[in-house]
Amino acid sequence: MFCVSCGSELPDGSLACPHCGSSFQAGVGAARNVTDGVTAASRDAFDALRIFLLDPVGGLRLAYENLDPSRALAVGVIFGVLFTVSLSLGVNIGLRVDTISDLLRDMSGGWLRISLEVPFGKLILLGLLGYLSMTAAAAVTRLIFRGVGGFDGDCFIAGSCLLPVGFFALVSGLVGGLNGEVMVLLALFAVCYAILIMYSGLTQISAVSPRGAAFAVPVMIALSAWLSKVVFVAVVIR
Repeated sequence: MFCVSCGSELPDGSLACPHCGSSFQAGVGAARNVTDGVTAASRDAFDALRIFLLDPVGGLRLAYENLDPSRALAVGVIFGVLFTVSLSLGVNIGLRVDTISDLLRDMSGGWLRISLEVPFGKLILLGLLGYLSMTAAAAVTRLIFRGVGGFDGDCFIAGSCLLPVGFFALVSGLVGGLNGEVMVLLALFAVCYAILIMYSGLTQISAVSPRGAAFAVPVMIALSAWLSKVVFVAVVIR
């Protein structure tokens, strides 16, 4: 360990340089603050997930209202990271063991065969961009349908509604031995759960009217899908 100011060699764990007097406590304090912030945000995310996971209609608003805007933003980002990691791992495992190929072949009656090979880094990038696309779609939808709230609510809604999709991708990759019908049922469950969370977020967090939310949900999905398609073509195809 060396002093960043004078270059003198220091004993491990030193908080100040005995030669020039430079203090390292500020850096230690900053690192501790970052660690404490991540720990607190992770705890908030777990509490929010526990509240709305089994009650996506009534629990989502309660989970959001338990947080101030900065904490809600942090929880939304953590949900986005969980979605990205789950999606990337699930797809990567599924591609390695031909789970996705087998599923497409079973669904098509055997005529559709596909072989994909996508680097894990690109899967991570696509997952993050998918979360960002959903966040942008939530913000645009909120503005179009004259909702209330801000970017923290958009991030929270986007991360929450994508979690079931990410968890499905991870489960489908890990249990690739299941037949196509079971996988389709799990996919339908994940999609329906995601739509319920999306509708609840728009009506209860963004305060879009129920009538407006009936149109806002497909608009939000379409916007996110379009943005994801543009990104997919730009990143993977080209």
